[in-house]
Amino acid sequence: MTSLLFFVVASFCMVCRGSERDVFLHIFDKYDNRIRPVKETNTTTYVGTQFQIISLLEVNGQQEYVKMAVFFKLNWTDEYLTWNPADFGGTEYIRAHAKEVWTPNFAIVTTSLATEEFIPKEEQILGIHYTGGVDYSFPIVLTNYCPMQNDDFPFDSQTCAVKITSWKYTSRFVFLEHVPMINTGARNPNTEWEIMPHTNKSYDLTREGAGEDGVYRQIHYYITFKRKPTYYIWVIMVPTFIISALSIAGIFAPFNNSGDREEKVTLGLTTLLTLAVILSLVTEAMPKGTKLPVLGLFILMELVICTLSVATSIGISYLHERAVTRSWSIPKMFCFSFKSVACCFKTVNASECKVIAEKLTDKKHSILVKEKSNSGINSSMQHLESTLNDVKRWIQRADEEEVRKNHWTIIFDRVDATCFIFYELINIASLVIALH
Repeated sequence: MTSLLFFVVASFCMVCRGSERDVFLHIFDKYDNRIRPVKETNTTTYVGTQFQIISLLEVNGQQEYVKMAVFFKLNWTDEYLTWNPADFGGTEYIRAHAKEVWTPNFAIVTTSLATEEFIPKEEQILGIHYTGGVDYSFPIVLTNYCPMQNDDFPFDSQTCAVKITSWKYTSRFVFLEHVPMINTGARNPNTEWEIMPHTNKSYDLTREGAGEDGVYRQIHYYITFKRKPTYYIWVIMVPTFIISALSIAGIFAPFNNSGDREEKVTLGLTTLLTLAVILSLVTEAMPKGTKLPVLGLFILMELVICTLSVATSIGISYLHERAVTRSWSIPKMFCFSFKSVACCFKTVNASECKVIAEKLTDKKHSILVKEKSNSGINSSMQHLESTLNDVKRWIQRADEEEVRKNHWTIIFDRVDATCFIFYELINIASLVIALH
């Protein structure tokens, strides 16, 4: 029983193989793959096209091209490749080498370089249905021209058009038409780019001087690549923002309790040097174009902010030094706020005044001891009292001068705080604008 079953199965397999071979010999007898497969010359061959991206290999912004592995699927009807399945053991579908069958003169007009075939055409296989339907699928590596718009880098997206046509046949003889696919996205994702589902449009183009029969059918597949900006945000933009923010805080923070401003210019120049190095590194990654992209504008804005903050700090230091050493009067608006009379006097050396007062006090004491019984004691006392009053006024003025210096320090501290808030707000605004 087992031997009988094995014999039946083996016989069936031999019939199947023999039927497929018989179909092949039958349909390719006197078949010419150089001739368009229609029995009437005026019959149009409709070629359905499908397109899918396998993976994105390279995006070259400077030379404006994208390199990707793509998959094309064509189907059409060959009127000479038909048979009756009943005559060949029920065989409805066979496979054959593409070189032995007529194929549309398929061309990609937007390619920048010659396409690279995964499988040579001599080895490619296509499928043939008993009704004459031919399914031809093949993958290629396509280097396609793609004009780049890099103004929004690294938040940019690029749209490229893959244009296909029949190079030899006009639409009267070969008419290309798109066949929808369920999945129009890429099979393999890319780490730097997000590949969006592609769209398509069909156009009828007339070649110059070709007449009525010079209309060619073109199908344009529009592919959109959206850049993933995460790397540029966290590796370049955020560190640059933090460096600028800390630099502004250091420039407008008091160096010590006395309000001195040492090392602020050095800090600002060091920050500018750091930002210049970052900009030089980013320049290598940024695509070249007529306009500076968003990332370049952001770093340039940070440079401008730090430069202006350093210049402002230098100006404040200059004014502070002049106000203290040149005995500038405090403006009345600040006098009211301080509620002090130290706004209207000139500078006097307090230490010298105190020494004079001590000497005069000793002198007064000695005079009082020696001239107790003198008749001129009254006049001497009056003279000493006048001298001591002058000294007291000088001491009072010296104290007021010290108060004035402290008031100027407070004023410029407030100016520093205002500038700090102002430049930090600009810094935050520049980051928010760049991210949006």
